[in-house]
Amino acid sequence: LEPIRIVLEQIERIAEGPTGFDPASTRRSFNVATPDYLNAMLLGEVVTDVHKLAPKAQIAFHSMTQNSDYPRALESGELDLVIGNWPNPPDHLRTAPLFEDRMVVMMRTGHPLATGQLSMSDWLGADHVVPTPYSVGQRGVVDVFLARERMRRNVVAHVPYFHMAPFMLINSDLIFTAPARFAEHYTTMLPLSIVPAPVELPSMAYYLLWHDRTQHSAECRWFRERIVRAARAAPATPSLRRVA
Repeated sequence: LEPIRIVLEQIERIAEGPTGFDPASTRRSFNVATPDYLNAMLLGEVVTDVHKLAPKAQIAFHSMTQNSDYPRALESGELDLVIGNWPNPPDHLRTAPLFEDRMVVMMRTGHPLATGQLSMSDWLGADHVVPTPYSVGQRGVVDVFLARERMRRNVVAHVPYFHMAPFMLINSDLIFTAPARFAEHYTTMLPLSIVPAPVELPSMAYYLLWHDRTQHSAECRWFRERIVRAARAAPATPSLRRVA
């Protein structure tokens, strides 16, 4: 199979021609799978940038669930890219780093704990809403940290989508530990506050994944570059301007 793959890649490069890819004239539809919590922060910028340079192209964003077989979808061509934050992505997929984000704690403005610095006991004992992992067997950075330290937090609700959690905080004493960019986005729209985590939790690292099948595709390479540019252009550390 390996010699066949090499030959196919060579044919693909020849087919691209000497001028490669012309964004202005392409009608390509790019397919990307991404966690829902990136939608509001990054994907709008990607669409704006791509549409400006490739006005006839389309982008189809696909949700990620526990039943998503993204390696197979990348290999078959159903997907061109996946944006993820797995600690150990599959070795057979290509990767490119996008950005890292620190973890903060969200709660309603006026919450009893929205007073500045959380203690570890207050954070662990509070009522937590947590997201359901979008990959079977996956654990988030918070759960990995807690397992390593042999600690448990008081989880009272699981949600299938990150974007449900902020609205659940408004009229409750629930708290939500989330990436800072996500938290910053929602505190500009809702009566929510951001408080630093009681300890420095591991950062959440995001990256692109793609299959060797598209490694030498000029159009896919161009699209990857647009996503990387958009991700790295955003502020790495948003200000916590809504801390109570």
